[in-house]
Amino acid sequence: MTKNASYLSETGNIVVDIDQTGLIANGKTYQCATKGYFSKKKNQKGYQVSAAFGGGEHSETLGLYLDPGNTQCNHRFEDLLKDVVQKGPHAAKEKRLILRIDSGYGSDENIQLMENKVLFLAKAYSTIRAANIGKTIDKEDWDDIDGCVDTHELPSIDGIRYILVRTLTRIGGFEYTMLISNIPVSQMSTHDLFHFYNKRQTIEAFFKMCKHTYHIKNLRTRKFEGIYVFLWMVFITHNIISRMKKITFNDSKLEGIGTKTLVEKLGAIVAQVKETAESFIVTLPQICSLAHKFVEYIKAKYEQLSFLTSD
Repeated sequence: MTKNASYLSETGNIVVDIDQTGLIANGKTYQCATKGYFSKKKNQKGYQVSAAFGGGEHSETLGLYLDPGNTQCNHRFEDLLKDVVQKGPHAAKEKRLILRIDSGYGSDENIQLMENKVLFLAKAYSTIRAANIGKTIDKEDWDDIDGCVDTHELPSIDGIRYILVRTLTRIGGFEYTMLISNIPVSQMSTHDLFHFYNKRQTIEAFFKMCKHTYHIKNLRTRKFEGIYVFLWMVFITHNIISRMKKITFNDSKLEGIGTKTLVEKLGAIVAQVKETAESFIVTLPQICSLAHKFVEYIKAKYEQLSFLTSD
């Protein structure tokens, strides 16, 4: 792997999560805003943002779509799948590209779309089917995970694995779900698949960061295309920051610094950048330890301005 390689060019398995999140826009003049499902919010209008997200050590956004608020997540699944495969054809061909999706995308049709293109792990759309099968499994055939969760893997069909998950509820009953995957047993065991699926919280954390760090909740325009462009700018900015942490800050104390810290602390520092024939000169009126480290690792020259001068 080269230092400037993108996430989809890395060696080993490439994990990509696909999900959707809502943006509320209740004003009457927001173009294409419609009523739809918004988590913990009722009777709201807005938009749905669908994204593909590579949640590796240095995360990268791989696809983005904006739709009216009443758009179901399945509407953009095929588009996002195509985007990911086109951007990582070698990983897909070598069976290193793994798509991880929740039950909103876990329909039989989507399973068929994925099975010959990528490795995948999906939560099945229907919980009724999982419950009907789960209730027929003998008690001794369940494998305990942590005292409250059990798993049972059914016989595979044409290379597709089916893992039942039984979760103990507060009132002493059970809830059933099913995980579906074409990842070989030699690569991930039943328990491995269960824990691997739960790591898809990375895309949920990314959406949270977009709303609270990049502030995509604060829409800068009421024009649909303008909002779409703004979101693309945010996603591209995230990729640039992620790439900077991977390349510019490689093997430095700043490599593991959080994006929130970079955006809110370093991004708030006023600086003047001057390009010369041989280098960049970064002038920082307010020098802090974080700014010192940043300038050091981008190999620029800086000078501290005194507040005591009359200039």
